[in-house]
Amino acid sequence: MPWKSRDYAAKTSRPTSQPPKMLFFLNSAGTPNRILGTKLEDRIAMETEAGRESLRVWRDIWRNMTGEQRIAKAFQLTEEVRQVMRAGIRSRNPEASEEHIQYLYVNQLLAAHGTSLEQIKHQQKEDRTR
Repeated sequence: MPWKSRDYAAKTSRPTSQPPKMLFFLNSAGTPNRILGTKLEDRIAMETEAGRESLRVWRDIWRNMTGEQRIAKAFQLTEEVRQVMRAGIRSRNPEASEEHIQYLYVNQLLAAHGTSLEQIKHQQKEDRTR
């Protein structure tokens, strides 16, 4: 049976022959429990008892939120990440203008997706010449 892992599916629509990786840990009774997903933060959190408890509490809170509350929290967290990213860029580039901070910020976001403003501009230029 073909499987689609999230990472692989992001790159191609073809299924892989490998099942998705699952994370297991032993609960207090020594029985293996499967943790859904293989996100890095989940794997890190599962390494300690405090991390496992934090993850459990967070999931309980999230599960009990309404859809409206989840969306509001997602927007709040997104804005906080933006502020932290910009503060980091500003601290590494104290003389930069706000326009340059914005340029570096966008490039950092694009880098997470494997591209840059220069690559996009170059591709647009090639597309116009065709």
